[in-house]
Amino acid sequence: ETRLPNTVYEEHFKDWQSIHGIVFSDPLEYRSRLRIFSKNHDLIERHNAPGNASFRLGHNEFSHMTWQEFAAQFMGFNASPAHPGTPAFDAVASEGRTQCTGE
Repeated sequence: ETRLPNTVYEEHFKDWQSIHGIVFSDPLEYRSRLRIFSKNHDLIERHNAPGNASFRLGHNEFSHMTWQEFAAQFMGFNASPAHPGTPAFDAVASEGRTQCTGE
């Protein structure tokens, strides 16, 4: 496991914040995001170690997020209707047929 001194992670984190214009006003949020960033930094370093992969990873604007946070925010299904006011329909099985009923 890659583990750098905390000051090194924080230096990288501050540089990353400056590049991406991201600010955390709450000290607890800052520490939490720094911790996540540090773990992601270690993952990047391990992946990019000589002989480990045919491609390289790097930091981006999502480096302060866990994989779960990223997936939930950017890869999840958006269940909100495309057109507000469109009625919802439920399929109801009845005597071997499917009927649609509106709400």
